[in-house]
Amino acid sequence: MKLTDIVYWVGSGEFGLSHYKDCHVYLLHDGSHSVLIDSGCGIDITELRHNIEQVTPLSSVTDLFLTHGHGDHSGGASALQSFAGFRIHASESVISPPPPCPSCAENRRSKGILP
Repeated sequence: MKLTDIVYWVGSGEFGLSHYKDCHVYLLHDGSHSVLIDSGCGIDITELRHNIEQVTPLSSVTDLFLTHGHGDHSGGASALQSFAGFRIHASESVISPPPPCPSCAENRRSKGILP
């Protein structure tokens, strides 16, 4: 769905554009350059890929920008990258695991979930 001259809405589970667990995914395409904003959840990229390719070949996407690390925004990065080979841009908090939560681990131990 074209939103402006260069912005396309190519994924959204909420509005039925792609897998029901996908966030809103945007393609910026100016006729010669293409980048994605977020990648959806990655469970099934069929509809998302189709929507991108209605605008430009997925292989022409050069960059993916992940807004944050929630699975519905970043889970599809690897699956999409296998078709495009684009660079992935993300903040340190997205690519680094969060620090352990001692109180969470203690809570799990008390319930017998952890040894």
